[in-house]
Amino acid sequence: LQNFFPSIVSAMVYAQQCNTNLNNAHSISFMTIDSRYLCGTSTQRQLLSFSVATLLIYIGITLFFLFALVLYRRRLAEPKIRLSLGYFYNDYKEGCFYWEFLRIFQKVALIFLAVTFENDYQNKTLTMIIFLGIYYILAVSYTHLRAHETGRNLVC
Repeated sequence: LQNFFPSIVSAMVYAQQCNTNLNNAHSISFMTIDSRYLCGTSTQRQLLSFSVATLLIYIGITLFFLFALVLYRRRLAEPKIRLSLGYFYNDYKEGCFYWEFLRIFQKVALIFLAVTFENDYQNKTLTMIIFLGIYYILAVSYTHLRAHETGRNLVC
C-alpha cells in the first residue's frame, strides 16, 4: 500500500484541479488529471471520492498499527509480537517503536506538498525545507532528551 501512496495523493489533488480553456469566448474547465473530462461533473466527484476514501483507508491502517504498537509497547520483545508488528520497529532502538510512524507521516506530508505546489517551485522548496527542518529539530531534540535521561546518545 505504501508504494501506491504517491499516486493516491496525486489523484486526489489533481481531481480537484481544473484547467480553463477559452474557446470561442466561452470558458471551459477540464480536469487536470484527464482533459477528456469536464470539471464539476459526476466523473470528477467520483474520482475525488475514490481518492479521499483510499487516503482515509491508508491513514486508518497506519493508525491501526500505531495503536497496536502502543497497546503492546511493553511486550515488543516477545516473538509473537515481533513477528506480527516487527516491521515497524525492528530497525529502531527500544523505546523508539513509534518513530517509523513519524517517518510515514513525514512522507505523506512531503508527497502532498510536492503535488500541491507542483509548478510553484519556490514555495514548494521553501515549504519542504521548513518541514524537513522541523523534523530534524524534533529528531535532534529527542536524541538530546534521551541522552540526558540515560547518559548515552541513543538515536532512534
